[in-house]
Amino acid sequence: MAITRGALRAIGGFEAFRRVLAEDQAMGLAVKRAGFEVVLSPVVVKNIVVERTVARALDRQIRWNKIRYAFSHRLYAGEILLQPLPLSCVAVLFGAPALLIPMVALARIAMSAILAKATTAKVRPWLTPLLDAMMFSAWFVPFFSNRITWRGYTARLGPNTVLLDVARAA
Repeated sequence: MAITRGALRAIGGFEAFRRVLAEDQAMGLAVKRAGFEVVLSPVVVKNIVVERTVARALDRQIRWNKIRYAFSHRLYAGEILLQPLPLSCVAVLFGAPALLIPMVALARIAMSAILAKATTAKVRPWLTPLLDAMMFSAWFVPFFSNRITWRGYTARLGPNTVLLDVARAA
């Protein structure tokens, strides 16, 4: 993130974000609210993702879900529409043709394979339906819990990811 001194001063400096988990997102929103232009880089930055256990990956996804929920409950709720495979299962329960589920599953597998090839990511596309099921279940968590553990600390997330009740994790 690059920010001018004037914009940084206008949003209260780094000090204003010292108790914020997703400070980059919060700073970007504050810069925009202060009347400055926010521009995304046209350069794609390669993200190195280390291999981790399923439990650690799911924990990370849940933390990200809680972060997005803390910024906007309504926008987060709308993300349910970005999960076509679980939604196709629900649609079948309400009378849609059963063929819908394998069609959507195949489309999701194909999409994962294309993305994996384009990004040279080590992905197993055939596991996409399992991943979708896990992400669907993780989507519900922020509605019931705002507690996160990150880098040895546990806290509750307030609005805009302000850290509340920060304590050293046991």
